[in-house]
Amino acid sequence: GPATSGMLGSMTPEQIERVAREIASQSVSVSMVSCSGPLALDENVRQAMVLAKALNCGYVKLPPLFADSHLVVDQLPALVFEAGENGINLVVENQLGGLCETKTGCEEFFAAHNGVLLAFNPAHFAHAGEHPFLNTFYKGHLKHAIRQLYVTDGCHPGGEQFTLPGYGNGEVKE
Repeated sequence: GPATSGMLGSMTPEQIERVAREIASQSVSVSMVSCSGPLALDENVRQAMVLAKALNCGYVKLPPLFADSHLVVDQLPALVFEAGENGINLVVENQLGGLCETKTGCEEFFAAHNGVLLAFNPAHFAHAGEHPFLNTFYKGHLKHAIRQLYVTDGCHPGGEQFTLPGYGNGEVKE
């Protein structure tokens, strides 16, 4: 499952290595490290990359990106390059209210930010009134950017935020 970079705050490199060894000794693997916390994006992502590398994990999920995230967007090319140099891919999740809220927003974002990948959350597309699989996935260019798929379901605006898979408008059963 995912780990968060917030846990790195006061950990020494030795402590990080010890945690990584303990996780590996339990036959557990980490698929993605998620950025969190109030740190500046570049510092947050770099800390997450340290943790990802120690955990032999190839993905770091960026914090939610919103329209006022101009500094974030300006930092992305350098961070994508640095991540690539470390064998890590940066991923952004489609978030309600974020730059990647809708199919159109995602396509514009990924066209402008080559090298960033998608954590596809069908519940969030449903929350935005989208048809996650029938319209967004099958009829768009996003499927090539997807590196993580959440099996979450939710309803269109006005309905339940999250439901069991197959009971919402997230088209998870598709």
